[in-house]
Amino acid sequence: MPETEQPTTEELLQLYEAAVDFKNEKCWKWMHDTDIFGVVDPETGETGYCCIIGNNGEHYAIAAYLGSEGLKGYFEILSESLYPRRTDRRYTQHCLMCSFEDRETLDPEDLKVIKELGLKFQGRNEWPLFRIYEPGMFPWFLNSSQIRFLTHILQQALQVSMRCAEDPMLLQQQAPDKFFVRTPRTVTYGEYIWEDHYLSVTPPRQKYASFTIENEILLRKMNSITPHQNMLLEADTFFLPAAVTEMERPYYPKACIIVCRTNGSIIGYDILQDIRTEGYKCIELLTKYIEKTGLKPSTLFVAREETYHLFLEACKQLGIKLNMTDRLYFIEEEETS
Repeated sequence: MPETEQPTTEELLQLYEAAVDFKNEKCWKWMHDTDIFGVVDPETGETGYCCIIGNNGEHYAIAAYLGSEGLKGYFEILSESLYPRRTDRRYTQHCLMCSFEDRETLDPEDLKVIKELGLKFQGRNEWPLFRIYEPGMFPWFLNSSQIRFLTHILQQALQVSMRCAEDPMLLQQQAPDKFFVRTPRTVTYGEYIWEDHYLSVTPPRQKYASFTIENEILLRKMNSITPHQNMLLEADTFFLPAAVTEMERPYYPKACIIVCRTNGSIIGYDILQDIRTEGYKCIELLTKYIEKTGLKPSTLFVAREETYHLFLEACKQLGIKLNMTDRLYFIEEEETS
């Protein structure tokens, strides 16, 4: 972590103090993870959409989903709409989180900080753990600015939840896209007056990577082949569960797989670090198969928007139909095997 992002002792103490105060009130006894409210970062203006977790008595935490994209991910988790299996949600969250864990869950670095601060915790679900979750990345330690924002989140969440105990209608949405948000007004540097607002959320513009076939000679060769009407393929892109640790911060790689829809045989498979820059490898799986066999499929079936956009332009170039479907039966078997 760059020196400028290293938290100070004072920032860390304030974060742990806010976490302990929050934990002591046990707000999850009356708050549910569907009770959403916002806290605006005084430094960046970004909104963290917060939910308090623990009403089921199993796991105690507060998560702040960052911006409209983070909020969208939260609702996808809530509705369990991520395809094809809910396990994908652990790789797509974008949030700051403070959870209360057993000692064994903490990393040695967490325990070192607690010791250096002179703090003591004991028992199950008593040890604060702070992490940033970002799509495709391993949960990671917080930098200085993230620590300051999470401290504000914990402080404001405590206030909001105590007010909800007195006024259960406080978070009542005035419209489907409006949320109760705590917004800071600067008094002096580092000191704020927090105000209530009901603010609208602008849906995020989803951006997907798309790649074309740049080799004109190869493209002409491919287009001289008539699509085989009985040849149908399935394609999918999905996170692999094992994090790659070759970098300072581990990441979850993505797999791209293409299979025959009629017999389940694997046409091609590759692993990508970042689909936005390496997605062309997925197109190459398709073109290499066509080039090797002389067979061109009539239709490629996909089940994710990401995969659809990834192959969209190449399929147009090749004259292959690209169809969205609810299920990819053979690929689901491969992903669960």
